[in-house]
Amino acid sequence: MGSTHSVGYPGWSDRLWKCLFWTISCMLIVRAVFDFVFQVFNAKVTQYTYTEFLINFEGGFVRRGLMGQGLFEFCKAVGVGPIPVIIAFSVIMYAAVAIFFFRKFRERKLNWWYLLLPFTLGMTVYIIRKDYLTYGLTILILYALRSRQTSPLKIFLAEMLMIFGLFVHEAYLFYGIPICLLALYTTDTGRLNKIVCTAIPVITFLILSYFKGNLTVAHAIYDSWVPVINRPDFVYTGDNSIGAIGWDTLETFRSHFRQNFYVTDLGWTGLISRPVNQVVIYYFLVNFLYVLPGKGARFTKADQTAFSAVYLLMAICLLPMFTVLSCDIDRVNQYAAMGALTAFVVMPLSRLQAMFPAWWLRFVERINTLMNKAVVPTKGLIIIMIIYVNPFGNVFYSLLYKCLYAAQQAAMLLMS
Repeated sequence: MGSTHSVGYPGWSDRLWKCLFWTISCMLIVRAVFDFVFQVFNAKVTQYTYTEFLINFEGGFVRRGLMGQGLFEFCKAVGVGPIPVIIAFSVIMYAAVAIFFFRKFRERKLNWWYLLLPFTLGMTVYIIRKDYLTYGLTILILYALRSRQTSPLKIFLAEMLMIFGLFVHEAYLFYGIPICLLALYTTDTGRLNKIVCTAIPVITFLILSYFKGNLTVAHAIYDSWVPVINRPDFVYTGDNSIGAIGWDTLETFRSHFRQNFYVTDLGWTGLISRPVNQVVIYYFLVNFLYVLPGKGARFTKADQTAFSAVYLLMAICLLPMFTVLSCDIDRVNQYAAMGALTAFVVMPLSRLQAMFPAWWLRFVERINTLMNKAVVPTKGLIIIMIIYVNPFGNVFYSLLYKCLYAAQQAAMLLMS
């Protein structure tokens, strides 16, 4: 796994480094295992996690219903409940994605700590989701488009996987499709093919958005599962993935925006603290492997720039989810991090650089230079950040909230 045990950083005693290595390794592993166990064995059948898989076509064609319909037919045919199937599927998908990334990191001798951060594979609290399936799809698509000289068959396969990803979750348009289309556009296929291959996912997304469902569809889906699940705790509620089908679109946008940026007792201070939070996360993720690459690993300035270029593209494409389409900010951060990480480990550096115009790479490099001049990334700083972010999902935002709250209380005290 590219052990960092004996890196022997200059100025760091072997005893200090060994102590830090085992402390941080245990923290990362224990938290990931604890969150995994908690999610699998403590989640309720009516929560967003399981109900995301239960959306089917029993109330008519609706977004995200394809997998749920397959699960529904399977459970009826075999005579099993959906929960064990959902757990098994989710664990298998997570394991497959995790094995892929750990093998890639081992090949490059990169620091495996990066993979267990709460922004990457360490976010096991959301393991019962379709997210890891979509990460797997992105891996397959980018492998199909890895070379500029890509065959029509591989392009067709990539297109079908993109469409399937949208049927799995329409939000895939914002965190999977952009990097895949960018890879496709920089192949040697014809211009007309590129236009058609771009139009099809966009049209698919629009169709799925039109068939978003309503309250009647939501109740029909719930009713279809009642005899299959046959559990007293499976009751209809509007506060889960099935119930969300009946939500009003504009009201949902307003609710998400408020949850993302309105802070109790502090008003709309999230409009300041949330962007600051994202800058800190960006600083942490793009400097981690540059400062702590791993024993024998090379993570050059060019690697950092290429990774940053993808991450910033992902962050821009995810702006609708950061604002009005979602309030699961931890998951949205993971979308950006995993998208950038996938492109980085799948694509050769030269291919990744060729996917972006030169001005974008220069712009990204300039941002990183200015940012790192303002706060110089050091091994000690990154290790402190690892320890700080590990126990919590969104600690940066929490810290800013506490600072703003303390400032407000101080101001009120001075004015009284």
